[in-house]
Amino acid sequence: MLLLGREINLLKAANPNVDFICRSRESKFRGYADHIGYFRYIGFDRGKQIGQAFG
Repeated sequence: MLLLGREINLLKAANPNVDFICRSRESKFRGYADHIGYFRYIGFDRGKQIGQAFG
């Protein structure tokens, strides 16, 4: 997840005029990614802030 997130961030930085859209189905992954702040890490306004999750 971190490697993919890093690549997404690099793509966004290299292409500032391109709109990136985040889509995901309702799943255990999405709940986990929201919980740990993954979507915030890659620049989307979704889920908890980075470092906010406990456990």
